[in-house]
Amino acid sequence: MTPLRERVIRLCLRLAGPSVLPEKADHNRVVTLRLKLSETPQKTEAGTPPTLSSGHCLPHTILDMSQDQSLLNSRITTHAKNCVLWPELRLPWGGMNVRVKVCGITNPDDASAAVEAGASALGFILYEASPRNVSVTGAAQIIRNLPPFVAKVAVLVDASEEFIRAAIVECGFDTLQFHGNESPEFCRRFPVKTIKAVRIQNAESLSGLAAYETSAWLLDSFVPDKIGGTGEKFNWDLACAAKKFGRPIILAGGLTPANVADAVQRVQPFAVDVSSGVESKPGKKDHAKIRAFIAAARAG
Repeated sequence: MTPLRERVIRLCLRLAGPSVLPEKADHNRVVTLRLKLSETPQKTEAGTPPTLSSGHCLPHTILDMSQDQSLLNSRITTHAKNCVLWPELRLPWGGMNVRVKVCGITNPDDASAAVEAGASALGFILYEASPRNVSVTGAAQIIRNLPPFVAKVAVLVDASEEFIRAAIVECGFDTLQFHGNESPEFCRRFPVKTIKAVRIQNAESLSGLAAYETSAWLLDSFVPDKIGGTGEKFNWDLACAAKKFGRPIILAGGLTPANVADAVQRVQPFAVDVSSGVESKPGKKDHAKIRAFIAAARAG
């Protein structure tokens, strides 16, 4: 597969909402893809950024496609049903930027620094045993001052349904990230996007993924007696293998400003997730590292 073809396919799959319809290819081989939001999708001038919608995806995009269209059409048809997280991303028009989630946010300064650096999502760990734990009240105070179009992710470890529902209401979380032993049925109970985190030790670690019909899967490193934020990297070939199951992959585990570009190039994930890799100490972010990490991820 040529780099251009792979680049176009990845962009289409990241933008794909409930339905993706290839419409035409003119003599310049510009493929127009309308990403349907309603019976009458919004249109824009060619090359003009669309107005962000409350629907599932950007309504219209123009792609320069100099390669064969059949594979593109096939891949889009296969994957169009996939959910897309964080559709409100402030992507540069025509860009290929990977999404970046900065996890373990505990204070307003770190939240602001991450957003200003271009983070797509912020993670708030609601788990008392974590050194990056933040209370529901604390998370709500931080989230209250966030700008629009930044995803708010509650990171949970075997929390009760009652606790989770109360946190959604108080904080306005739009995504839940499950890091414990939550069952597939439990993960389906909530009216927001969901992510199931899996600690990857070997190929057998991927065997249970398909049972979780969550919006995405987050792949993290396996370290005994530690849930996440270990700073340890796992075999990225296993992340590539996980993509074959057909859901968006969020890559985590040991990512830093020094290696994230390589990770993006090799795995081509839906998103990358970082916590300890941009910290000065557990629970306190290094703002220069955040900027360097996001710049490197987007350069990848």
